[in-house]
Amino acid sequence: MSKIVSGMFTSGGSAVNVECGFVPDYVKLWSALGGTELCIEWFKCLSDAGATGQYGCLDSAGAKSMCADAANGIASYSTASNKVKIDSPVIGTGKVAVAVVDWSSAVSTAATARDTTSIGTVVRPTTHNGYVYECTTAGTSSGTEPTTWTTTVGGTVTDNDVVFTCREEETVREGCHGFTIGATIATDSEKWVFKAEKHDMTGNLGDADATNPVRF
Repeated sequence: MSKIVSGMFTSGGSAVNVECGFVPDYVKLWSALGGTELCIEWFKCLSDAGATGQYGCLDSAGAKSMCADAANGIASYSTASNKVKIDSPVIGTGKVAVAVVDWSSAVSTAATARDTTSIGTVVRPTTHNGYVYECTTAGTSSGTEPTTWTTTVGGTVTDNDVVFTCREEETVREGCHGFTIGATIATDSEKWVFKAEKHDMTGNLGDADATNPVRF
């Protein structure tokens, strides 16, 4: 689904992350007041095309040039990660999304049990069985993965003095999405106006000529 957002902000002298709820396919950026970078246009498909990436086309007082690097242009960013939803330890507040890690990563340090203000470590067995396991009793793992992981929701698995409780795996994807304006051009007190777009379709359409038209 296509999306368009626009806005205005004042930069503070360092790189600026503009969180617009999606990784844009196109960004147009204008320096509204007090800047020399009059306009930058950026396409995600150009950024994806080359090993070094493209950071936009700069139009400064009619003189056009390619932005040299990320510090002088625009780059996309996403901190999206897969999480799972489990019941909150605070009664009556529903579910919360937490990171899930492989069992081998979780036991490299002592797992932390949940209390009234935080939730415990959530692990996934090495052989994925469709369930995740929340540490509900703190301790130190034996260092050897349990041979049997119960698939009964609410059932427990004991690993040395750690107790894991079986939970349904309800996967969600969370994180921030948007674009970054490089530190070199984001001078202090400079005002910027932007438009970011998410297109219905975009991509590399390959070689084209009169007999091979560009088509989606």
